[in-house]
Amino acid sequence: MAVVVWQFDRAEGASSAPQAVSQRLAAEAVKIATDRPDLARRLAIAAYRTAPTPQAQNIVLHLLASGDRPLATLTGHTDGVSDVAFSPDGGLLATSSIDGTARLWDATAQGAVSEPLAVLTGHTGGLYGAAFSPDGRLLATRSIDGTARLWDATARGAVDEPLATLTGHTDGVTDVAFSPDGRFLATSSIDGTVQLWDTTTRGGADQPLATLTAGRVNGVVFSPDGRLLATSSWDGTAQVWDVTARGAVDEPLATLTGYAGSVSDVAFSPDGRFLATSSTDGTARLWDATARGAVNEPLATLNGHTSSVTDVAFSPDGRLLATSSTDVTARLWDATARGQVQPLATLTGHTGGVYGPVFSPDGRLLATRSEDHTARVWDSTARGAIDDSLAVLTGHTNSVYDLAFSPNGRLLATGSWDNTARLWDLDAGPLVGAACDEDANRLTEAEWKAVVPGVPYEAPC
Repeated sequence: MAVVVWQFDRAEGASSAPQAVSQRLAAEAVKIATDRPDLARRLAIAAYRTAPTPQAQNIVLHLLASGDRPLATLTGHTDGVSDVAFSPDGGLLATSSIDGTARLWDATAQGAVSEPLAVLTGHTGGLYGAAFSPDGRLLATRSIDGTARLWDATARGAVDEPLATLTGHTDGVTDVAFSPDGRFLATSSIDGTVQLWDTTTRGGADQPLATLTAGRVNGVVFSPDGRLLATSSWDGTAQVWDVTARGAVDEPLATLTGYAGSVSDVAFSPDGRFLATSSTDGTARLWDATARGAVNEPLATLNGHTSSVTDVAFSPDGRLLATSSTDVTARLWDATARGQVQPLATLTGHTGGVYGPVFSPDGRLLATRSEDHTARVWDSTARGAIDDSLAVLTGHTNSVYDLAFSPNGRLLATGSWDNTARLWDLDAGPLVGAACDEDANRLTEAEWKAVVPGVPYEAPC
């Protein structure tokens, strides 16, 4: 398996320091994971209990998180779950569905959960997604019915009255995004416009602060400082807009061109200096976010995918860029590279189109979702050709359509066309704690001494 491990050279002598012992145990667990999974599991648990090194955490995830073992399965939607989103404090999970409803759930729930905290109704068409405001007090939903709605995220029970219904669009609303300070909401639509709204608006509203003529937009994102708005479009361009503009606006600050297909996604780097875009032409590109006017020369073109690039995501430190593709791979790139760029890592294993790569908040993990009904978790430090993920999350019976890490990185939420959402525990500590409750997972003294002879045995569980 392609788990990054610490290599112990016996010729240099053994160290009994906890980290070194943990790394040796983890390395042995990796070595035998396929042929002797039971012993590998005991070694992984012992490695983590000795010292929670990255190597120990990786092999614990591989052996204890993989499979159909969700922490919670959320049921009740009557059609595909199109979006999952955690509240900023991690206490709530919002799901939206093609059934026309959004639901709010207790993110600490476990087991089979069929009773949400709130069911938000009123849209007359399927929901594409939802987003929490930065302070977590509002939830914005977007729908094929041509409206976006603002809801009180503290509401409970059956809720059929939103705080505001934003009715300025004439076709389906494809994306919503709150500004970093929460003052504005941007909505994009198939009708060819992006609209900017005051989030204090209440009741029915059909007059946005600004209407940007941006083409058939599929995505919208604010810069980290909230001054710029970037859009991706089916017309083969990405555009950058001034958030302070008001009224009818048909001239962006910059138009990024050069693709031979639609632009499928756009993302700002964490420092706001760069933009990444992906396209159906099989490439991703990096741009200077301060460029103005017509821009057809990117800073970097990322080559290697053999089919449409579906999504892009920067790591939290801005050093890596992840891409996903219908060629059934995800790739990791050096976000500081320029010119024609080859990937740092190619992640294979999915058997259907790959979408929506998301980094964990600490940047150590990358999660991907697929039409193959699975989500996978990868080590973002892996390099080269990687054909074995840290964890394969199975159990969904249809495409996994969205995923999100909790703010503390301990949970992963997935939403699927099978009408369910699931919560997965990716925190090695609780996984090991639960495993230690079973006698079969306790490493014996003889098994310990076979790997770390000369190191005093302490029962890991």
